[in-house]
Order: sequence, then C-alpha cells, then structure tokens
Amino acid sequence: MNDLELELGRLGDRLQLATRRDLDRPWGRTIARRRAAVLAAVTVVLLAAAGVGIGSSILKTPKQEEQGLLDASATFAGTQPTCVQVGLGAFHCSLATKPTGLIILGSYRGAKMPSVDPQRRVDGGCVATSDDGREWQCFLGDLAVEHGIVDSEVLGQTISTPAHG
Repeated sequence: MNDLELELGRLGDRLQLATRRDLDRPWGRTIARRRAAVLAAVTVVLLAAAGVGIGSSILKTPKQEEQGLLDASATFAGTQPTCVQVGLGAFHCSLATKPTGLIILGSYRGAKMPSVDPQRRVDGGCVATSDDGREWQCFLGDLAVEHGIVDSEVLGQTISTPAHG
C-alpha cells in the first residue's frame, strides 16, 4: 500500500467513527449528515488533487507498462516483456529473452531502467530481480523514487527514442 491508500483508509475509518458517535446522540443525525457531506467533499477534492499527479500512473495497464519498457530503453528491444500488475502502481515483468541493449558481466540483479508513458515521459522505472535479467519489478511515479530506481527530477522528463536493435 502506498501513502495515499493508507491516508484514505484512515480518513474513512475516522469518518465512520465520527458518524457512529453522532448518530448515537439525539441531535446527532442532522450534524452527522452535515459532517458526512463536508468530509465527502474534502475526500473528493483530495482524490482529485492526488489524481492530477498520479492518475495516469495508477491507471496504467500491464500492456501499457510492457510498451513503456520497450519505448524507454534499448535494453528491452526484442525481449517481448510480459507484465502483471501486482499492486497499485507496481508490476512484475518477465522478459522472453535476456536484455539486448545492456551488456553486464555477471548478474543483472539490481540494474535499473526507466519506463515511459505513451508521450515518452518517464513515469517510473524497473529494477532487475534475477541474475539473468529476465525478471523485473517495476514501479510508477513516487513508488519508483521511493525504491531508488529513478530520481524525482527525472519523473515527467521526455526521453529520446531508444536505439532498437
């Protein structure tokens, strides 16, 4: 779970508790309705504000992440990645073949590569989790920053077309 999910969960728990307390009071029904309406409006505003920054990352499909790997780095050219969403903004990607554009002597484990959105803006990154370079854990947005895969200043930057081949 990311910070946004945890905070929204806490907010929901507090809303339920406050509503129950107010409904237990004789005059509480009117106040509870007002409070619920205000908290619902605040929640919608918070979700909208968060969505501006991370909405496209959260809504990325596994197929879009596969393409995002191919478009971001020649490392993945011809590797036929297959990604599975494992959490909000998190994917596990497997390559049919070893990476092609990145030559590493020894283990690929720990190698980091960016991923991009359809406009070729960096939207996250991936880290190799296997020695042969065929397994990658990918994160979008702030999750990629938290995992040390990309720097926050890199997110949103347009990258040039990788040299496929």
